[in-house]
Amino acid sequence: MSDRTIVNKIARYVSAVGNAPIVAATVFTVLIAFTRSPLYQLVIAIVFATLVPLGLLFYLTRKRIIPDLYASDRDSRAIAFVGVLISYFLGGVALGLTRAIPIVTGLMLCYFVNGFIAMLISLKWKISVHAWGITGPLTSLIFQFGLLLSPIWLLVVPVGWARLEMKAHSLSQILAGAMIAIPLTWFQLVVYTAIL
Repeated sequence: MSDRTIVNKIARYVSAVGNAPIVAATVFTVLIAFTRSPLYQLVIAIVFATLVPLGLLFYLTRKRIIPDLYASDRDSRAIAFVGVLISYFLGGVALGLTRAIPIVTGLMLCYFVNGFIAMLISLKWKISVHAWGITGPLTSLIFQFGLLLSPIWLLVVPVGWARLEMKAHSLSQILAGAMIAIPLTWFQLVVYTAIL
């Protein structure tokens, strides 16, 4: 096996682990565990932010509606986005109805709003949803637990490298995904935690 093949396999693994639904499961688990929220709220969050989106992506890939699990073809991305956005919205409603703490419901609503904005941008330009999908949720952890956690934003670096290595995005697409997600998520969380 060549060095190039090994590097590419590592990039694919990092890209898979840094995929938005996987990151969602991890971040919701941390938020719910550390805030001692009920376990059923974690189940709701994982169903609507991870299982339904992944299931939809697998289905769309199998039916050849999108080329792969990352919806890497910009022209077919909107189809995947719409289904995932519906799931995020329903997840936000379900968490609100179960009186989840504001940061948990707020994060699900951030997934919905951020996803909608990313979809609109993707209609014209292939912004990195991977970079967006890791920095947005990490922002919620920093918002909840304090700025001392700011170094976790650096987790976007290996994910960005993986997307570059796979030739899935340009550096500007990765930087844009990360740099839009952070302030947009922070602003929304300020609003959601004040009104929920």
